[in-house]
Amino acid sequence: MPTLYGPGAAGTATEAGIRNAEPRPADTPLTRQAQALGTRLVLRDWRPLRRNTLHGFVDVVLLNGLEIDDIAVHVRGGRAWASLPARPVLGDGRHVIRDGKPAYVRSLAWRSRDLADEFSAAVVELTRRAYPDALDEVRP
Repeated sequence: MPTLYGPGAAGTATEAGIRNAEPRPADTPLTRQAQALGTRLVLRDWRPLRRNTLHGFVDVVLLNGLEIDDIAVHVRGGRAWASLPARPVLGDGRHVIRDGKPAYVRSLAWRSRDLADEFSAAVVELTRRAYPDALDEVRP
């Protein structure tokens, strides 16, 4: 069985319906940068946007080449976390509100809480390395 890389890598390429997939990431500047940082993903872009707990959005590239855009990065009570992108639930052309909060539906999901936490921690760490003040909390 080939060795798979990155958070959430499970199964084999043929199990996923992909034939003749390269089991190792190619030797590219991106993979060399990730390996030098000791991570399996690279921060491609940061867009600050402060609103409640939200501090901004990042775009990342996993070593297998998957690009994930619009990952929300939040901070509250000294704790930072990253959330995979989601799209708003719409009803009659308006954003649906459930229990007083806007509703979202996920497009991507991790298979386990541990994988989600590992990915979140990696995104937060890369964001802090690249933009040291980006995740500071503003005190009233």
